[in-house]
Amino acid sequence: TDLGELNFVMIATGFYLFAVVANKGVEFVMTFILWRLRCLVNHDISRSLFHHVCNLSMDFFHRNRTGELVSRLTNDTFGIGSEIYSLIFTFFRSLPVAAFYWLVLFNTHFVLSLGIVVLYFVSAGVSYVIGKRMRKALSAANNTLGDVGAKLNEVLGSMLVVKAFNAEVHESDSYGELMDQNFHNAMWVGVWKRTLGTVQSLIQSVTVAIVLMGSVMLTIAGELEFTTFILFFAVLTKVQAPSRELLNIVSKIQSVQGHARRVIKIMNERSSVIDGN
Repeated sequence: TDLGELNFVMIATGFYLFAVVANKGVEFVMTFILWRLRCLVNHDISRSLFHHVCNLSMDFFHRNRTGELVSRLTNDTFGIGSEIYSLIFTFFRSLPVAAFYWLVLFNTHFVLSLGIVVLYFVSAGVSYVIGKRMRKALSAANNTLGDVGAKLNEVLGSMLVVKAFNAEVHESDSYGELMDQNFHNAMWVGVWKRTLGTVQSLIQSVTVAIVLMGSVMLTIAGELEFTTFILFFAVLTKVQAPSRELLNIVSKIQSVQGHARRVIKIMNERSSVIDGN
């Protein structure tokens, strides 16, 4: 009997190690594929945008400063690829785990699980509202970052003129004002991002408290077995992390839109000159 139990433990341990190694292997391959996809997206968008810009008329370049264009060609295209990678990676990593735990929850107690879903919809709505504000702050931060780049290009490209007119202090003060604006906008991006995480954690904590209280009342009333209560609560603690990551997809989509709008604005420009013809 002892030998049989030992064999069972060894087999179970072997299966566990195999599952862990297989899971990490699949995660590594998926990370590599998605990272390559992210680099390709950034490469193709940046190259297509640059080709489009090169074919625009001189009127476009008179209306847009070089530093601003550099910001859109680099920072925004990089941001689109980075956010898309994060979005897809989160979706594939968290969805299967969340789906499994939610299935267990609904099979354990349907009504309690339905109540949790309602509270998660509230969290999704909050994520959308905060994500929308974060998108506006991100667009403003990218705009002021473009202004900073334009100012650097303007001053460094005409340093001889700056020296000739003793305009170092004036240009330094102008640059400082732009940096202050960029700092203000970037700060609000961080504030909204951290607010989102805090609010989501608060809603999830309230959800756990409500479910715990309801489960205890049902258990006392005899409508819920104690073992079922323990199972339900244990699975509930496990489902929170992947569910929160899936909720963050809402804000990630908003971030992609914030970068994409600045790129689309250039792509909407039209020119009668294509490749010099």
